[in-house]
Amino acid sequence: YSMAEVHIEFSKGLKFAPFNGGYPDHEKHMKEANLDISNNLWYDIYDHNDPGKTHANWSLLPEAEYEEPWFPLGEACTPAIPRTKAGSVPQVVPEGGADMQSFSLQQMMADAE
Repeated sequence: YSMAEVHIEFSKGLKFAPFNGGYPDHEKHMKEANLDISNNLWYDIYDHNDPGKTHANWSLLPEAEYEEPWFPLGEACTPAIPRTKAGSVPQVVPEGGADMQSFSLQQMMADAE
């Protein structure tokens, strides 16, 4: 689950899938923490070490390979977070646009010297 773009750096071979599971008070706790369960961007990955956006370091797990729901308290319940399909949640662009730049760790270290 992520309400924002997931950032990775210096990782290889990562596979992402939506969170699947929960516990009886999970939805209540998400609301209390101001986490919007309808805004799940688990699939929106930003790889800081892939400027060409080739997805060389990560992939989305095929739905057929998703695991069974996980219930840490042992009690099965309806998962609080709906399983969203990749690309199904529109991104909210902040007022003023989303013109942001990102820099690698190497660039930041070079700039600091």
